[in-house]
Amino acid sequence: MAEIAEEQIKVEQLKREISSLSQQLKQVSEQKEEKYKDKDAIDKKLNSLVKSAKDLRDKKKVIDGKIKDLKEKRGVFNSDISPMFAKLRDLRSAVMPREQKQRSRPPSIIRKQIEELEMKIQTEAPSFEREKKLMAQLKILKAELKEIKGEEASFSELKNFRDSIRTKKSEADDIHEEIQKLAKDSTEIFRQLTEKSQVIEAVQNDRDAIKSVLTDYKAKIEEMNSKLEDILKQWSAVSKQPLPELSELQATLKQKAAQAEEKLKTGGKLTKEDILAMQRQALKGR
Repeated sequence: MAEIAEEQIKVEQLKREISSLSQQLKQVSEQKEEKYKDKDAIDKKLNSLVKSAKDLRDKKKVIDGKIKDLKEKRGVFNSDISPMFAKLRDLRSAVMPREQKQRSRPPSIIRKQIEELEMKIQTEAPSFEREKKLMAQLKILKAELKEIKGEEASFSELKNFRDSIRTKKSEADDIHEEIQKLAKDSTEIFRQLTEKSQVIEAVQNDRDAIKSVLTDYKAKIEEMNSKLEDILKQWSAVSKQPLPELSELQATLKQKAAQAEEKLKTGGKLTKEDILAMQRQALKGR
């Protein structure tokens, strides 16, 4: 009798330990699941941040490519403009002395004088000496007019060449302005990428911290399962009470628990499902 009472006490003690350990295991498992939810949320946030950073890098790559192409184009313009300035200096050297010369009469007056002299020669029938004098004056006027036309052509060439330089320089300046704008955009994207990288690093640290906690939880659960398995072995060894009548569900649980007990007796390794089945049986008052 004393032996049966001692066995019953042992069974009840083991049942209490199983109940306590099962409760602890449940709490730790719930905590682990909550941490998994936190990890899932952080993974989603991290994926979103990484995608956003990739989009920014792709955008910056496109902009930097445009900047490279524009710089090459600007280089072509600059290489064209440099010799043009040398030619402009030569044109100025040739034209400026004439440009600075003071003319007493404009071309229109000279043309009018030429017309008047030609009219006199044709209509007045001057003497030989008079005609000779008029022809000499006409020759001087025509020479002067020719010189003016040459100067006007040089001035026109200089002006047109200046205009062509201004056009090329304006195009080069437009390209430079576009480069500056794109460079500003690239710098801004780099700033955003730097900030986002810092955020990503912080989120990765948070995720690593959660993974570390999950590892601890898993180790703790494994430890508790191992301990529970040992207690169930003890309980199975000392519990000799017959099983009560069970419903169909309880019968299934009984069968699983019996199979788990058989594993224990033959030295087999219990699965988590085996341990849960034996927990339920023990807590039902076997």
